[in-house]
Amino acid sequence: MSTLAVVVHRQDGADLLASWSQRFARSLEADLLVVWVVRPRDAGEDDDRMPEEAASLLQRLSEPMPPSVAELPLAAPEVRLVWPDADDPVAGALEAIADHDVDWLVVAPPRKKGLGSQARRLFRTAPCHTVLFHAGATDGSSCRRLLVPTAGGPSARQALVLADRLARAEGAVVEPLFVEPSAMGREDEGEQVGHHILDQALISAGVSDRDYVQPRVVRSDHLPTAIEGCIREEHDLVLLGASHAGVVRKLLFGTVPERLLDRPDGLAVGVVREQWTLGDRLRAQVGRWLDLRIPQLSRDHRVDLYQRIQSGSEWSFDFLFLIALSTLIAGLGLLQSSAAVVIGAMLVAPLMTPILGIGLALLQGNWPLLRGATRAVVSGYLLALLLGVVLGRLTAPSELTSELWARGGPTLLDMGVGFFAGLAAAYCLGRPGLTAALPGVAIAAALVPPIATTGIALARSEWDLAKGSSLLFGTNVVAIVLGCAASLYAVGVRAREQPTKSQRRTRLLVVALMAILCVLAVPLTESWIDTLEVRQSQGLDRGLLWALQQDVESRGLGWVDAQWRGADGDRNLRVTIESERPLEPSVAAELLDALRSRLPESQRAVEVRLVTQLVTSSNIDS
Repeated sequence: MSTLAVVVHRQDGADLLASWSQRFARSLEADLLVVWVVRPRDAGEDDDRMPEEAASLLQRLSEPMPPSVAELPLAAPEVRLVWPDADDPVAGALEAIADHDVDWLVVAPPRKKGLGSQARRLFRTAPCHTVLFHAGATDGSSCRRLLVPTAGGPSARQALVLADRLARAEGAVVEPLFVEPSAMGREDEGEQVGHHILDQALISAGVSDRDYVQPRVVRSDHLPTAIEGCIREEHDLVLLGASHAGVVRKLLFGTVPERLLDRPDGLAVGVVREQWTLGDRLRAQVGRWLDLRIPQLSRDHRVDLYQRIQSGSEWSFDFLFLIALSTLIAGLGLLQSSAAVVIGAMLVAPLMTPILGIGLALLQGNWPLLRGATRAVVSGYLLALLLGVVLGRLTAPSELTSELWARGGPTLLDMGVGFFAGLAAAYCLGRPGLTAALPGVAIAAALVPPIATTGIALARSEWDLAKGSSLLFGTNVVAIVLGCAASLYAVGVRAREQPTKSQRRTRLLVVALMAILCVLAVPLTESWIDTLEVRQSQGLDRGLLWALQQDVESRGLGWVDAQWRGADGDRNLRVTIESERPLEPSVAAELLDALRSRLPESQRAVEVRLVTQLVTSSNIDS
């Protein structure tokens, strides 16, 4: 036996709400559970001492109901009343719903100026099918004509299911309504399309081919006006499928004005939300856990965050000009092997904000912001890459510095840096008091230097370096986007619990980015392991080691290894190479000078020892 619960969270209108809920329960062949949260129960109180109003309501619900007109008359539901003792009424109601395995929940809508009320929280968090119900002026004893506006979707399907069950029990007529835009072809074609959509919705809800179901298509370019016009035709009940909680106010206080809801003949309106899936429940639990443990952004801070990210994600002359400047600064710093200049370029680069915009857009299902931010990132990348190629062409081809090589071999650690930089950037951007930390985040998340490195490497046909630096940039972008989305979600910037179509599409993009990150993790992990092995055996920086190897191999010699030997004052660098013949003194001296120039200035005074291993090769004819 299923159970329908009605939460009574305020005294006014409780009788009408409970009476309608009793009729819903009978039509669904469910028991009725009344959850009384007008006042939470104090410690030591029990059900026998329930408030007088609650006891009176329970007594009225126990009286005989008007007979059902169904072919097989439906029995009146068994009525129970619970009085939760939780300090938080919503928490107590949710606990009672879970304890009694409730399938349907009915709750009165919030007051017009109280949208943060208990009713709103229940509508958003209850795991079962939920009806936000305005009881109108009567108790539902006359329910002969039901209107169900629908355009498909799971919540609209549940609204049709409830309307069908109620119509069968009460002998009512159900009018599924579809509003077709006037611009959709000729009138007859538009109506055919609308009836086809309604037929599919009825089949999905299992209520097709019913004599009392009368589908209706109305052509209009304004949905609220069309629905209001149909409501004026003396319907007793309107059931609407809500795709998300935010639509409640629009439907109850916009599409259906109060003058229609409170008219004397008793129009009632219910907004139906489908029960949550397991994924929805897990997200809600995670959201509630985060709400309790992480300070949430206020509404003003969220609005300010949206505005800053929106304006910073726009493709404009200022954006491209800063990209050009930061690329030129970064490229010159890389060619000079100057870490300070490269850091300055990171501070000038404006790429971080549109990347954060992508994270915010994916979180909210905001396609316009996603398109604009993606356009800014792509255009910025192409401009920076072009300038990098130009710098590579204009500079001497022999100058490949350790700063350039250092960006050619990303590891799993770089992915971690990008993810945590995204977390930090989004968190700081949403809190005005922490914006001073943003420059540090920009330095941590290297974006423009890898692009400049790619351009310079392409200009000099250094394909491995170009591939590695491109991988570093792509890894940073994906990791920052996901880190930004995780950070904003944690501080309260979230999509609605019942996602719209666009939000479901962006969730697929988030899953795709996570899959891409997992794929990238494979080569990055291999590179990390190789780097650890090299450092353990040689104790050399990755970029320095790569630069030394390039110097050796560019002279047609074979690379073996490079190791620090000795300690403190007796420290020296031993470089082992392979050659088919002994090196000429001039060649060896030139190579030693080149190797010493690769070292940081603080280490150039140490002795560099060149060890040549002679190798021979022979060709054996078979």
